[in-house]
Amino acid sequence: MLSASSQISSTLSLRVSGQSAPVAAVVIGASLGGPQAVSTVLQHLTPHIDRVAVFIVMHMPSNLATTLTTQLASVSNRSTQICIHGEAVQPGHIYLAPGNMHMRIVRAGTKVVTLHDDRPPQHFCKPSVDVTFQSFAQVYGVHGLALVLTGMGQDGLAGSKTIVDQGGRVFVQDEKSSAVWGMPGSIAKAGLATAILPPAELAKAVALHLINSAPGVRS
Repeated sequence: MLSASSQISSTLSLRVSGQSAPVAAVVIGASLGGPQAVSTVLQHLTPHIDRVAVFIVMHMPSNLATTLTTQLASVSNRSTQICIHGEAVQPGHIYLAPGNMHMRIVRAGTKVVTLHDDRPPQHFCKPSVDVTFQSFAQVYGVHGLALVLTGMGQDGLAGSKTIVDQGGRVFVQDEKSSAVWGMPGSIAKAGLATAILPPAELAKAVALHLINSAPGVRS
């Protein structure tokens, strides 16, 4: 079990991850304060993400999603794009949910593809972290790893439970480093988090799980 930061309240407990399945993909959800937190995570993860796909859901309109894509491409030095409907997922690439549209991840034969989903907002959010996380869990199962970073509300809680139920792992940002500890806090308080750390330390924790991971989806 990964150690938590010293800021974790004694009333919180970390979930013990009893399996060590290699990671095939990483999904990140964030909202208020998220651009800086996500940038920090990717900057520290850059040497380790060549063999896995990274999906990002941020609560923002289309124009800001385009700006964020450029920012994340710069800090990660990896191919970063707003997801295209029906596009096959490739390892070493970063996919961002479009503004005002949900992103789902599904199997299509031997491939994994991203889809746009125009259903109503969830938790008043579109894109919603829950929509992406729930589809991510069905595709990657025990080989999926999720991060929930700073943000208001509880978007991501239901999706994180689905990921954990499918055998995946969920790491969250700690309260001290978060602009708002709503999203990560709801998951920590539900006992779903395997690690509760500031962004740079979260990246190091994720890297430990990626070092020996191979590309693709394992079943």
